[in-house]
Amino acid sequence: MIHFNSRRILIVLNIVVFTLLITAIKPLKGQHNLSFGKNLPTEVDNSLSPWFPPVYSQKWFPNCQQASGVYHAFTYAINRMRGDTVKGDEQIMATNFTYNFYDGESQDGVSFLHSYELIRENGQPSRADFGDDHVVGGLYWMSGYEKYYRAMQNRIDKIIPFPVNTEEGLHSLRQWLYDHHDGSQWGGVAVFSAHAPYSNEFLPPESPYAGYRVMPMIVSTPSHGMTIVGYHDSVCYDLNGDGRFTLNEDINLDGRIDLGDWEKGGFIVVNSYGPEFGNNGRFFLMYSAFAQGQMQWGAQNECVWAVIPKVNYTPLMTARFTITHNLRDRIRLKAGISLDTARIYPESIHDFQIFQNQGNGHVMTGLDGEPGSETLEAGLDLTPLLSRVKENTPFKVFLIVDQKLLPDGAAKGQLNRFSVITGKGEFISGDEDLSLDGRAQTLASVVVSADMIPFPRIANTSLPLYHSSVPYQAQLQGQDGTPPYTFSLKTDYQYYSDTASLPVETLTQLTVTNARTRLVSVDLPFAFPFYGKTYNRLYVSDNGTINFDSLSYPYAYIRDAKAYLKSRLCIAGAYSMSGIYYRPEGDEVYADIREDQASFSWKVTSGITGDVVEPFVKIFPSGRIEIYRQAFEGAFPDKVFYGISEGDGLNFQM
Repeated sequence: MIHFNSRRILIVLNIVVFTLLITAIKPLKGQHNLSFGKNLPTEVDNSLSPWFPPVYSQKWFPNCQQASGVYHAFTYAINRMRGDTVKGDEQIMATNFTYNFYDGESQDGVSFLHSYELIRENGQPSRADFGDDHVVGGLYWMSGYEKYYRAMQNRIDKIIPFPVNTEEGLHSLRQWLYDHHDGSQWGGVAVFSAHAPYSNEFLPPESPYAGYRVMPMIVSTPSHGMTIVGYHDSVCYDLNGDGRFTLNEDINLDGRIDLGDWEKGGFIVVNSYGPEFGNNGRFFLMYSAFAQGQMQWGAQNECVWAVIPKVNYTPLMTARFTITHNLRDRIRLKAGISLDTARIYPESIHDFQIFQNQGNGHVMTGLDGEPGSETLEAGLDLTPLLSRVKENTPFKVFLIVDQKLLPDGAAKGQLNRFSVITGKGEFISGDEDLSLDGRAQTLASVVVSADMIPFPRIANTSLPLYHSSVPYQAQLQGQDGTPPYTFSLKTDYQYYSDTASLPVETLTQLTVTNARTRLVSVDLPFAFPFYGKTYNRLYVSDNGTINFDSLSYPYAYIRDAKAYLKSRLCIAGAYSMSGIYYRPEGDEVYADIREDQASFSWKVTSGITGDVVEPFVKIFPSGRIEIYRQAFEGAFPDKVFYGISEGDGLNFQM
């Protein structure tokens, strides 16, 4: 039992407010449009298409996640969309662009999901612009505005998870591999994490492709990224050693007959050990390997992921800047906007996923010791700021440089130049060569004309009145931008914070029995509404989060806690990097469930600092959420996050 009565900061998230956003993106045909009765071919291999690059060799880099997710999968997806045949480096996405922002010089990996979020936000350069990974190295940051601008046009629209632990999920993925869920001639590919395919096992003589390398089971930590490019329904492997190849016997002795018992069928997987590995860099992975249950080793979250590139994306407003600094991990860049051009500080601030205290203690380009290496020219996509702009009304744009001031006083730098570029021209700030020395925050600004910026907008001037007793439907019309238009709801919870004493409550410690997921299921006596759906069961993690499905455990190589939370449907009491896959154990979770409320508390040790935080969360049948947290004075207070997320990368308040 545990007793709380400490004074804490109270954060309250109450009933939701909806805001409608418009984007110029063609909608994905979802899985609900699938026809499972459609006969699919026995074999599909998209790596044979003209869109797929040569097999990557990671050599000494631990960048398998980017090799599979960016080099293989995103290269294929964007070339397929554009109809671009791989002829050279212009049609191949650079592996280490995103990896180098997150990893620095360690021998740890970086999740491909982090890379996908970065690409969705600011783009991905080709090898022609970035260079060969094994030549430029693992510290290099690309310099040159034009290179960043070209990268901005290579973007991700959607990241689609495919659960593959059931027959239905298997057939959905097979359909994706065959025709991209839209009847296309060439299908899609997908990415997953499992253990590396070190075992020397091969398909038997009775199987198609006899003698080819096969991974029958996933038997260790899901730490290696790979790319699924196709499938073959007839390959077979005797998993239980009885000399037969069956589909309808309980060979894994779990008391049921399902996909986990299949000894026929496998995915074609491209690895990142070069064409020398396996069969021209490829091997087979049995379908059943994904369906052995969470307590057995399997793929990360028993899912694979696919990406949908943005169609013909061109940024409408960008920042061009030059910055000099000797310790790039001391600075963080943000952008801001104000409709009042007389203001000296922005009304709204936009964060990015790059240039965020990243890259360890090196010069800006990472090329320590080379002439001019402390100076970097780059670009950022400011298009999201235009959602706040009024037509034909000038506005002010800010570039903000936050700097960590440590006692060593070693950080030295300056913001050399800043400008904003739109379709009408370049607006150059008069704030030049601003010293960053000894300053926690430095701002440069410029006034921009809104004339002739063709950003998409909702053309409707009014909508029909809403009546709670009648289903609501209204057709929205778009204008400007690039059709076709789609619309999405921006869900904002009303939010306020205060200082409050936590009521005296007695909570019971929950026992974490699933060592892999680190989740405890909790049944509620009431229906709890969250982002438009209601839930009677929660899955509470000992890493400080409340989740809404049993697969919400952390993925491998988390380097950005906020990016991880943005991808999860969750409530975060105080999530820190203790949620990395190779997590320290010993975190504790407590609960008190009543008819009119549910309370949860944790004792969480930060994986970064070792500091202990003890958040407390209350939820109510009305949807009200209260988050109590003590003042946190650890070494990295900005690395402990609390708030809520819908898991779509769009709707979150952290």
